[in-house]
Amino acid sequence: MVALLDFEKAFDRVDHIYLLTVLRHYGFPQVFVDMVRVLYSDRRSKILVNGHLSKSVRLHREVLQGDPLSPLLFVIALEPMCQILRQNSNYGIKTGDTVHTSSYFADDSQLYAANEHRLHRQLALVQSFCDVSGFRLNVDDTDSHVRCSLTSIVTNVGYK
Repeated sequence: MVALLDFEKAFDRVDHIYLLTVLRHYGFPQVFVDMVRVLYSDRRSKILVNGHLSKSVRLHREVLQGDPLSPLLFVIALEPMCQILRQNSNYGIKTGDTVHTSSYFADDSQLYAANEHRLHRQLALVQSFCDVSGFRLNVDDTDSHVRCSLTSIVTNVGYK
């Protein structure tokens, strides 16, 4: 089974304090952590409503849209979830000596499980991560999952 995850407003949901905590946890150099902190501290935005600008609002979330660093910061913020899924490899699909639990490309993520029960366990782990990190799954889009056998994937795609 494969679950295609959709994170709601993925880049907009990256909490700045959470991101800095993750950077420190993974041992990024302090100079880099400080650079990210300065880049995202005291960020403000105004909203244009009926031709009038609102008062400035402080932003506590979001990585900058269009900034080449943003996709990398997003992936780093998501890494604790990836690590949790890898540590719970018994929920994944085994091919030979390798267990596949998930794959990622920026904000597109997939979960792999041998059966529906294991897939639900993985989704519960992802939800726990979301509760802590501030990310949010778009349940309507995530709920779509595909059933196919590993043999079918190998036969039709040639992936082993």
